[in-house]
Amino acid sequence: MTTKVFKIESWPQKMFWFLAGCFLVTLGLYIYLANDLIFEAAGRESLIRERGERLLAIGESEGRYLTLTQSLTIEQAYALGFEEAGANLSFAAVTPPLLALGTAGGHEE
Repeated sequence: MTTKVFKIESWPQKMFWFLAGCFLVTLGLYIYLANDLIFEAAGRESLIRERGERLLAIGESEGRYLTLTQSLTIEQAYALGFEEAGANLSFAAVTPPLLALGTAGGHEE
């Protein structure tokens, strides 16, 4: 019959390799997450810069639109193909429904 003897000198080696493996896994996870954080921050900076450029372009377009609307004459409108609508021109204004606040007592009769 054979018996296995637990060797006490192998215990520190097993503990060392277990801790070394945990350290390597933790280090790899740290490097991966730090790399991901750096690339996400760079992507966010790129999006912020692009948003600023688009807002600037929208502001410039709005400025050109306002300049053109103030300088437009009736002759230029006729040259662009616009015609007068006549006397039957009417507008319908849509008003949103109003919310009325009641009294604390409810209905008063």
